[in-house]
Amino acid sequence: MKPASRLLLAWSLGLCLISPLAARADERAQQIDKIIATAPLPCADAALNLFSQQMRLAAPDLILDGLRASLKYDQAWSAGNENYDRVRAIVVTALAEDERKLGPFFPFDAKAALKEGAERWSVEDARYFATFFSTPAGRLYWTDIMDSAACSGWLDGMDKPPFPSLDGAQKEIRDSWINKLAGAKERFKAKLDGLPPEQKLTFMAGAEKMGPSFWGAPKRLATAANAALLIRAQAALKAHMPKITAISSTYRPK
Repeated sequence: MKPASRLLLAWSLGLCLISPLAARADERAQQIDKIIATAPLPCADAALNLFSQQMRLAAPDLILDGLRASLKYDQAWSAGNENYDRVRAIVVTALAEDERKLGPFFPFDAKAALKEGAERWSVEDARYFATFFSTPAGRLYWTDIMDSAACSGWLDGMDKPPFPSLDGAQKEIRDSWINKLAGAKERFKAKLDGLPPEQKLTFMAGAEKMGPSFWGAPKRLATAANAALLIRAQAALKAHMPKITAISSTYRPK
């Protein structure tokens, strides 16, 4: 066989192998999109929007904490120290300028959380959950676990370190959702008890298969975003580094 013919055969065989994999990836993506379109997740969206804002507010201090570690400064390198506050003001301005050009650092919402949670699913998993969420049991899991229990847990940690305390409109939104979720556990138990026996079994099986994939999505999103933040922050701060270096170099660790 001529070299050109062997190359053409290898290319054809390669396409035969790749095509089924691509088709499965396409089906998986389609099933995930179908799941995302199941129904709104208003509490999850509100919680993740707050989470995005809190991550953004914490970003300058997280960057300066990294600077503290790299320069081996003590814990006095913090808010209230003149050098720290001056550098922080520069970082805040630089990040704001970068966001005006490139968009928000942390655009988290329920759709992003669902996609992150589904990242580890196989095609078979995606098919299973697409069917599961179309059942009464799956819809109960969607509204009362994903948009209630999980959301409640996220809201509870929204103003704990490393996040700043919530205030103003942010606090009102968080408190409003917490009030709406009051008694949610009791309402869920009543709904679950009202399901037919086979749907109860479906609920338990689906909940077990789902596991922590959705619950832990914000943490995994934040971890991924921190890596992206580092790259963007380095670029955003590049022009300001001479001034940052000059100010930070006059700090004297205790």
